Amino acid sequence: KMDVDTQKRDDDGFDGFQAAVRDKGLEPGVEKFRCSESAEQLLRRFLTASAGDTKAAVKLLAEDLEFREEMDTLSLSAMSCDQVLQLCKCPHIKPTIIDFLPHGFLGFDKAGRPVSYRKITGKFDANKLAQAGFDYDANLKYSTWILERMCKAMGDVGQWVVIVDMSEWSLWQFAPSNMALANQVATLSTKHFPERMGSTLIINAPYVFNACWQVAKGWLNERIISKIGIYGGPDQWRPELEKMMDLETLPEELGGKARLSYAPHSLDPSVQPQPREQN
Repeated sequence: KMDVDTQKRDDDGFDGFQAAVRDKGLEPGVEKFRCSESAEQLLRRFLTASAGDTKAAVKLLAEDLEFREEMDTLSLSAMSCDQVLQLCKCPHIKPTIIDFLPHGFLGFDKAGRPVSYRKITGKFDANKLAQAGFDYDANLKYSTWILERMCKAMGDVGQWVVIVDMSEWSLWQFAPSNMALANQVATLSTKHFPERMGSTLIINAPYVFNACWQVAKGWLNERIISKIGIYGGPDQWRPELEKMMDLETLPEELGGKARLSYAPHSLDPSVQPQPREQN
């Protein structure tokens, strides 16, 4: 049975939401997929993401539990990068993914939040990935694995930080196929990992990206948009990042010490550091 700290109950609609969850028979699913997170913490995330709307929160939760059952996220989260790509039936794609989209787990910020990094290189092309076997279904599974591993990095409780390097991004990459892939990841994060994103910093963004951002914002709600910062060159992003984290944890090309040639394995269960306590 879900254990709720009655001292934290207030007038935010949580009691009504919990009752609705019980009435809809969603409690078993919450218990199955909450992992180290308490039932109350999980439910509050969904209620907050739904702006306190009980009906919307129940719908969001029900859809998430169905997704997790179908995706078998409990098994997925325990896999390595190689195992996931094997599951996606495209183990050969790893070098291409690393070449097109270097990414990995950098460590923790000063608040104890896990930090992930990804770079949109000038080679990134969703059509070429699909031709090589890494289609939208494979991307959904792989992206879910990444976010599940980020949850494990923080002990299933709290929020994460994402750094996106746009230094090689070009306007031609604002193509429908690329944007569909980006929209898929944004939707995945919003619908199935609500209130997990603490901050996203898009760095080295070329001036023309601002126009594209106006389109991309349409996929997101105002609460999420408020957590995303767009920065130009190092003179803009370094002061902001320095407030949050040790800059030595950044990739070498950004002045840090992280080597990203084999980065996806930084998320593997066998090598990922244990979560830190968040302040």
